[in-house]
Amino acid sequence: MSDTMERLGQTCSVVYVDGEIGVPGDGGTPATALNNIPEPWNWAKETIYLCRKTRLANIVASPISGGECYFIAMPKNGDGLYEALPAACKAVWDGNELATMTFTVTPEGNVTFGPIEL
Repeated sequence: MSDTMERLGQTCSVVYVDGEIGVPGDGGTPATALNNIPEPWNWAKETIYLCRKTRLANIVASPISGGECYFIAMPKNGDGLYEALPAACKAVWDGNELATMTFTVTPEGNVTFGPIEL
């Protein structure tokens, strides 16, 4: 069973993405993270892609059927978003990324960059 996070009262699945993982897995836990962001046609609605050491600049507009998905760079310890992370994530990933960045992709395929409301 994968981790979840709440966003504005909605329970979202978490998919872990670690650009430096040696052997990629299914993204269900930090230890079995994907090694890259999935192709747009594989993005899932109501999903938070929690990305560590992963380039987020290549996210492109792509419609998602029935909901939004979110891409979040691993926040620093001390950021408000860090406290909202699943415990399994905080125990394994150190939270020392350069910046907290988030992208939201809407059902229409629009991409926005900025703070995420939880």
